[in-house]
Amino acid sequence: MTDDTPSDDNLIERFVLLHHELVLAKLDAWTLAAGYVLTADAREDLESQASQLSLAELAARVQELQDRLDAVRLDVQEDVTEEPAGAERSSDETG
Repeated sequence: MTDDTPSDDNLIERFVLLHHELVLAKLDAWTLAAGYVLTADAREDLESQASQLSLAELAARVQELQDRLDAVRLDVQEDVTEEPAGAERSSDETG
């Protein structure tokens, strides 16, 4: 094993960080699809938190983001399947 070969811990950390970035990208895509935007400040805050967390904490945070992503995806799917094309919801239906 050479000195420039990453250790298993480094590989795990890199994988978790890459997975975290993937979840953020998916969250961006789904929130945009739902008509929302993950602001730059919110994204920076998430990235800042990620750099300060242990691997276990980061994995938990990634799972939390994945759960939020799944919730947004379900909302988008429900909106798409419930509304005919061109239909608008009245304020009574959204409340």
